[in-house]
Amino acid sequence: MGTRSLTHFKENGDTLATIYRQYDGYMSGHGVDLSHFLKSKKIVNGYHPDVKNQANGMGCLTAQFISHMKDGVGNIYVYPPNSKDVCEEYVYEVYLNNNEIQIKVSECYLGKTDVLFEGTPEALHKQFEIKE
Repeated sequence: MGTRSLTHFKENGDTLATIYRQYDGYMSGHGVDLSHFLKSKKIVNGYHPDVKNQANGMGCLTAQFISHMKDGVGNIYVYPPNSKDVCEEYVYEVYLNNNEIQIKVSECYLGKTDVLFEGTPEALHKQFEIKE
């Protein structure tokens, strides 16, 4: 049995896609993976092919994340937008605030949801003191 999580990629309040992770969904697992991927990304409107670490909007960022995480059968699945109640223990929301990527992390248990973190990918990454 794994620690399940859902990640909702949002644009202007609407969920573009929901990603289900079967195991390692806790903050020091999926949270670190997500923040590590997102912390160097810049959202642009129109892009230059020679510039690294950019995403042409939230749809492009979402597709890049799925491609980054999916390496074979299992663990990472695309679910319908706004999916819930799939035995998830953690819920992540990725959205833009003033064109800056933000992550919100909530823990779900016994029918309750508590927000554990809300801020930039860099701040979440730093919280776990990741050594690069």
